Amino acid sequence: MTIPNGTIFPVCPMNLAFNCEFIGLAMYFGLMGEGQPIGHYDDMWVGWCVKDCTTVKQCYIELSKQAKAMLGKVDEYFNKLADAMVMWIEVWDKLNSFGA
Repeated sequence: MTIPNGTIFPVCPMNLAFNCEFIGLAMYFGLMGEGQPIGHYDDMWVGWCVKDCTTVKQCYIELSKQAKAMLGKVDEYFNKLADAMVMWIEVWDKLNSFGA
């Protein structure tokens, strides 16, 4: 299924199949659960993260910077989320030969 350019969409993590080599890096569903101030938006976050980028890695790094710069002032949670996104990229690269 192709989503039109400029469209924001949710991605449900249940029963989701995707090409790990092509888009797997963006399939990080954010910081959810106990101790996190925002209850449930993980499906929306992934939908935002997989749109309009040259490479998944470049897109995700840019999104982490923007989350920290623009949303980190609103709530400390977004600073933690941005750091977790960078950590996800680093771990993905180490564990997946096609992640670079």
